[in-house]
Amino acid sequence: MTIRPDIYSEIQQNINILHIEPVRKGYSDDKKFLLTAKTGERFLLRITESDDTQILSGRKEMYSLMDTLTRYSSLVPRSRACWISEDSHSCIMIHEYMEGDDGEATLHQYSPDIQYEIGYHAGIELKKLHHLAAPDTLSSWYDRKKQKHERYCDACNREHLAPEELDLEPVHRYIADNIHLMKDVSQTFQHDDYHPANLIINNGQLTGIIDFNRYDWGDPIHDFYKLAFFSREISIPFSRGQIDGYFMGNVPPDFWKRYALYNAMSIVPSIVWFSRMASRKEFGEQLKKAIILIKTLIDDHKGFTSAIPYWYHDFHISK
Repeated sequence: MTIRPDIYSEIQQNINILHIEPVRKGYSDDKKFLLTAKTGERFLLRITESDDTQILSGRKEMYSLMDTLTRYSSLVPRSRACWISEDSHSCIMIHEYMEGDDGEATLHQYSPDIQYEIGYHAGIELKKLHHLAAPDTLSSWYDRKKQKHERYCDACNREHLAPEELDLEPVHRYIADNIHLMKDVSQTFQHDDYHPANLIINNGQLTGIIDFNRYDWGDPIHDFYKLAFFSREISIPFSRGQIDGYFMGNVPPDFWKRYALYNAMSIVPSIVWFSRMASRKEFGEQLKKAIILIKTLIDDHKGFTSAIPYWYHDFHISK
């Protein structure tokens, strides 16, 4: 993975580069590099290449949004520069580099109690991000989310993607019985990919929030659904901590039904996405893993007869 000479020259106008190395982790198609300046400062460089001007302008909007979010949380990387390349085919973003390692790789190194405390801090910081209200011009969350869900269900049925080993009837029934809960909810910023792989941990402390590529606007409770699909597989103490930290230990009863609703609504899109990606070599085994995760999610909610997943009460803080 290299940087074109003309792009490199443009970057040099913003950062006096001493060293540069590629960053290969993550699913994004962006090219990512760790820059070390001659001052000793380190930055994350992201290059989005596209002939679509809307994609490039969307990256600039994300940069501007992250700049706004630094006012809400000190864990959001501070911005340095963002511009469209002179040839108009790349968006170049430079952010503060968050020292540490992602939580997916490092949480297991810590005791359950420390994992819980990191999750608790993650919940507090997520709450801060949700203080950023959605634009007033946005249409209703209920309409947007319902339409998106129906599109995925249609695609799943049309392309015959539902795996035979999954009984989705209880899932569809729970959604039908509870979809009204999305009506008239307050809409805020959503990170929409909030889980340990996108959180930076340094010496047992949460120090950064990264990867805002999938940000959206809507019900803030929707930001918890990655707990069920990703976080609980990495650390149940972290997952419980995130919920407790967000609500400062006083989880309201109405949270759980919407939490379970969004978990249920994540299943069909996951099937569609992983099924379509299964033809790519690097995703060959991901569909099988996704089915296992979906089975676990359904079991966690006892076939969606329980809104509270069993694992939430399965971890007890040491006294």
